[in-house]
Amino acid sequence: MSIGLADSGVEGAAVDAALSQVEAGVDMLRRAGFDALTNTGRIEVLERLECVARTAPALGRTLINQLGEQGAAGEYAVRSLRELLVTRLSITGPDASGRIAAARQLGATHTPTGQAVAPELAATAAAQFDGVIGTDHAHMIRRFLAHLPAAVGDDERAEAGHALAALARQATATEVQARRDTRSQGKRQHDALKVGLRALLASGDLGRHRGLPVTAIFTLDLKELQRGAGAAVTGGGTLLPMRDALRMAAHAHHYLVVFDKHTGRPLYLGRAKRLASADQRIVLHARDIGCTYPGCDAPAYHCQTHHLDEWANGGRTDVDRLTLACGTHHPLVGNDENQWATTTTRPGRSCAGRTRRHPPARLDPARAGRINHHHHPLEHLTSAGDGREGGDDEPRKPHCD
Repeated sequence: MSIGLADSGVEGAAVDAALSQVEAGVDMLRRAGFDALTNTGRIEVLERLECVARTAPALGRTLINQLGEQGAAGEYAVRSLRELLVTRLSITGPDASGRIAAARQLGATHTPTGQAVAPELAATAAAQFDGVIGTDHAHMIRRFLAHLPAAVGDDERAEAGHALAALARQATATEVQARRDTRSQGKRQHDALKVGLRALLASGDLGRHRGLPVTAIFTLDLKELQRGAGAAVTGGGTLLPMRDALRMAAHAHHYLVVFDKHTGRPLYLGRAKRLASADQRIVLHARDIGCTYPGCDAPAYHCQTHHLDEWANGGRTDVDRLTLACGTHHPLVGNDENQWATTTTRPGRSCAGRTRRHPPARLDPARAGRINHHHHPLEHLTSAGDGREGGDDEPRKPHCD
């Protein structure tokens, strides 16, 4: 036992024993080797090592805060806690500063009278103690909260922190840097007013007029819609250029029915045709926007139409039983438990109607359904805290109801 732990009494002895077990375990892993493992075994080892590696910084933050509270820098004849960490841990100055800053928000502290104070970002700290998020996740959450405007209240900040921590438990620590806003103040105010008015008109909360919702109502011809030319007739009988009708409809509360007065082409084709029609692809473009494989950013233009119920097994070519899949991820789908399965989220669940992808049993024994939120980023706000997208009743046999 080291001198420092030996001087710490019973608690120091317990910490020393625990550290000795960790060090012995690491040494045993090093000597055991991994050559005889299967790929499944190697993945499991990596997952467990990652969990341990994520927990270690969380433990260190408690120690860093305690060193700061006890004035350890003076005890070791250095100018600051930062210098103490740099010297004893052989790390860089920026690394030491980052650890100290993270400890202030994610580590437990004490008041001058010795009362324990929970971490400022308790949900994020708990997730890292559990080993389910890493330092990168925590850094992204801290940076987001640091850039919130001063007008955002403490309650809203706390709520945002909890939502982000829940989301981080099922997301990777990636971020797209926002472009700098180069608009003038007048332009930003104008755009904000326009967005607010559009949101009000699209809310569906403006009541009804003679039994109809207060929203844009157009009658138009399918061929003219496809060409983007011609005119639409409003509910008030006004002729409106197709371009303006489409622009207004993009922000309206939609009750859209499009008729082809010449052929009456249906969206439900049943077993009559295997390939999706142009009509159905338009619907899929609007609904899925792109590939439904988790994390895939392929747009709809680069996707094929996939039957949720395999055509070979009697599946129907109905638009609500179709989804989009890119050329890379479409071949991964199949009925075998070691292939990806697809289902539709049932009504009443988070993201109802969206396609779920169930990973192979070798990748996830529970085969919990996963939704691609890349094309629908606002869904993160409605699904945060639901676990792995809410799961399914029978994840090993994905259902389609």
